[in-house]
Amino acid sequence: MPRKAIGLGMKDLLKMTFDEESGPNQKKEGKTKKKKVKQDYKELLKKIKNLEEKLRNKEKSLIDKKKLYKDAISKVKNNEFYESLKLFNVLIYFEPENIKCLNNTAVVLYNLGLKNESVKILKRILELEPYNKIVKDNLEVLLNEE
Repeated sequence: MPRKAIGLGMKDLLKMTFDEESGPNQKKEGKTKKKKVKQDYKELLKKIKNLEEKLRNKEKSLIDKKKLYKDAISKVKNNEFYESLKLFNVLIYFEPENIKCLNNTAVVLYNLGLKNESVKILKRILELEPYNKIVKDNLEVLLNEE
């Protein structure tokens, strides 16, 4: 014996939503609510972005970037490439266009055997500073290497 489905069908839902007495008004309210939700969402995204920027600025002031950079360079000199990469990535998080950190990150990646990633970073630097001789030389060396 087949079982009968329990619950409302689509017709029942439509009747409840768009009955003759409140159909058009309820539809308008739905559109208005949808616009309001979209607007609220956009405002919320703006607030989140502002908070993230404030947090980033606050964190910047708490970090001694010069010391962090020196530590990263020290790690490179000691062939501690993974550790130096972590430090450079922290610096790049706070200053995404820091050319020295990006270039050193490319060097570290190359030393870790990640030549393609290194080339990508060097090309990114050249987009920021097209006349940077050191970066051009580094890129040329990598591209001419077999």
